[in-house]
Amino acid sequence: MLTERGSESVLVSLPCAAALDLSLVDPLLREVVEATNRSLWLRTEFSCSGMPDDHAIDSDGTVRRWGSDTAGEMYIAYACPWAEMNRVLATAINRASDCGLPLTIRFNSWNGDVRDMPAAPVAHFAVAIHYEPAELASTEAALSVFGQIAAMAG
Repeated sequence: MLTERGSESVLVSLPCAAALDLSLVDPLLREVVEATNRSLWLRTEFSCSGMPDDHAIDSDGTVRRWGSDTAGEMYIAYACPWAEMNRVLATAINRASDCGLPLTIRFNSWNGDVRDMPAAPVAHFAVAIHYEPAELASTEAALSVFGQIAAMAG
């Protein structure tokens, strides 16, 4: 799956397999997170497996991957100027609807500026996509929602 982001593209592709190995999703979603964070106005704050540059490790030593901590859900928490939040949410809602995937939006109550983001006040919210991890098409569709957000942030 190729997601356009301004003049560059974010390549998101999954190998065909009977049962999808969720460890294959982790690096693909991280690419989307990194593309999003190149934006001047949109940042990711956390995800279901931690910040883009590290792997969260549970207290029992298990490394969590995207989607494995919350089965059938992948999510990214975003920060952006309040004035831009509607564009992000509309993109997520429209793409999830096009793909037939349930979507949950969680608004966070904390306030605070985000480093390197010029506009204030900042909105903090998470977009969660519910998908079927064992189905390649469903996983690709879920990734495409985040890919569309990354593309519009460019």
